[in-house]
Amino acid sequence: MFGKWLCCFIAVIGMLPVTGWTAKCDLASGAQVTLIYLEDYAKGSSAGQIVKQKVDYLKGIMASSAFEERSAVNVSLSYYADSDSEEQLVITLSSEYLGSYDAMTELMNSKGHVSIDISQCQP
Repeated sequence: MFGKWLCCFIAVIGMLPVTGWTAKCDLASGAQVTLIYLEDYAKGSSAGQIVKQKVDYLKGIMASSAFEERSAVNVSLSYYADSDSEEQLVITLSSEYLGSYDAMTELMNSKGHVSIDISQCQP
């Protein structure tokens, strides 16, 4: 169990440099969202299908009217196994978008992620 949280902590620390926490606010760039998912994994399973389900889910959320525009979804996939033989995939999805505060709410209310970071520049 400790390994699961350690894995999440490492993943969150790893995403910090690419988020808005360290970037200047630029109105022209809109907003960025980064979501991290942890999924149990057994070797031989379809990692691609697991990732596809997450990407399709995010695209479905971003198809709502709260999002004016969105970029493609950037995917990063990592494999983690702890000493207790728990195997997990760490899936990181990120996308840029133009949208309202409602877009932020929809992303926050999405399910399954262990971490979410939204950077949205407001005038």
